[in-house]
Amino acid sequence: MDRIDSPQGREHRRQVAGIPCADCHFMLDETLQFDHRGRAEATAGDTARFYERVPVESQCLVCHTHWRVGELAGVLGLSMDKSSFLAQAHENTRRFIYFLLVNGAVVLAVTFLVATMYRHILLTRRQLAAKSGRLAGLLDNSGQGFLSFGPDLRVEAESSRECRTMLGQEPAGRNIAELFHPDNPAEAKRLAANWKSPTG
Repeated sequence: MDRIDSPQGREHRRQVAGIPCADCHFMLDETLQFDHRGRAEATAGDTARFYERVPVESQCLVCHTHWRVGELAGVLGLSMDKSSFLAQAHENTRRFIYFLLVNGAVVLAVTFLVATMYRHILLTRRQLAAKSGRLAGLLDNSGQGFLSFGPDLRVEAESSRECRTMLGQEPAGRNIAELFHPDNPAEAKRLAANWKSPTG
C-alpha cells in the first residue's frame, strides 16, 4: 500500500471500515517460509499451494510512485488439487503399463515367430544335407565320374569320387575346358567356345 493513500484509497478505507481485509483479500500464512529465490510452498489435505514473491521493478514506479525498486509488490500464488494430479499420474502409469504389456506381447510373438522360422530353416538344412549326403554316396559308389558346371564353365562343389580320381585333382571351382585339356590351351579354348555357343 502506498505511504500516502490516494483519494480513491481513502474512500475505499471509509467504505470497508471495520471489515477485516481477509474477507476480501487473500491473506498469506505468516509461518510461510520463502527461499532465497522468493519461492514457498504449502500443503494441506489434497491441496498444494505454491507462491512466488513479485518484486517491484522500475516499470512499476510509473503507476506506484511511492514504491521502491526491489521491495515486495505482491505474491503470486498457484493452487493445485493433489487428488486430481494423483489420479492423472495413476492414469498415466496405467497407460504406460498397458503399453509395456502390449509391446511385451508383440515382442514375444515376434520372437516365437522368428524361433519357429529358424527351427524350420535348420530342419530343412538338415534334410537337404542328409539328401545331399545320400546322393554323394550314390555318386561315389557308382563307379562313374559325375560333376556339374555353370554358365561360366566353373565346376560346382559337388562331384563324384571317381571323377576326382580320373582328373587327379579336386575339380571344384576350376574351368571345365581346362580340366579336360590341361596341356592343350587351344583345344580347351575351342571346347569352351563350343559350350558357351548358343547352338553348341
